[in-house]
Amino acid sequence: MILQDYRLFNIAGEDATIFLQGQLTADTKNLLDNTTVYTSHLNASGKLESFFLLMRETATSYYGMVHQSVYQNCLKNLQKYAIFSTVTFQELTDLVDFNQLDTSITFLKNDISLHFILPILPVIHTIQQNECLDDYSAYCLARNIPLFTEQSINTYIPQQLSLDELGNSVSFTKGCYLGQEIVARAKYRGNTAFALLLFKFDGRQILQNEVSTQLGNEFRKKGEIITVIGNYIQATVTIKNPTDKEKAYYINSDSASYQLENI
Repeated sequence: MILQDYRLFNIAGEDATIFLQGQLTADTKNLLDNTTVYTSHLNASGKLESFFLLMRETATSYYGMVHQSVYQNCLKNLQKYAIFSTVTFQELTDLVDFNQLDTSITFLKNDISLHFILPILPVIHTIQQNECLDDYSAYCLARNIPLFTEQSINTYIPQQLSLDELGNSVSFTKGCYLGQEIVARAKYRGNTAFALLLFKFDGRQILQNEVSTQLGNEFRKKGEIITVIGNYIQATVTIKNPTDKEKAYYINSDSASYQLENI
């Protein structure tokens, strides 16, 4: 299927690997040719400027696939830090094809077909597909990959989106990168834990971009909605222990508070 909501860019040059190593949360030096990883570019406060699929063709050529609403912000902020590196950026207009059978991405560059297998990630959720949910979104939801769009730019640190649990998306051993101190502090010194949770609901109107828990007759905000797609909600919540993931969570809908179905 063609991914209408995603766009591609190419970063190439003799400094491509070392430049990305100092910018992204993933360890690009250990990424092999023709392999992929989900990664993030942070601001100095450790919050995500962008989240995208990084594809390594060679040590001097990488491709990024990012949601179109984040595309320009992603390129602008990467280019801002590239002035002292021998790298070039190219915006690609080719369509991206997602193959559900082998979980791969295929696209053309200069009439040459490039094919990348997506990272091997465990299936965490069982997703029921329908006409409101495309194959790639279902793939992401099933593996707890955040569907990151413009509303989340400069809002969350990686742990709030469970990126520290998403394969090799965040490296805690590779050394410095933009925002690294904040991410490391949240891991080693943080007293608050976060989780990206998936809920199912009936598609009713949502009045506030938050999820809550109930204490007596009161509802207390515990997190924020990241994405609403089809009958699914991705939300980041604050947790004190693993059992908090199983709590009853609510949204403020057009007919008072509505309990979400935990998945």
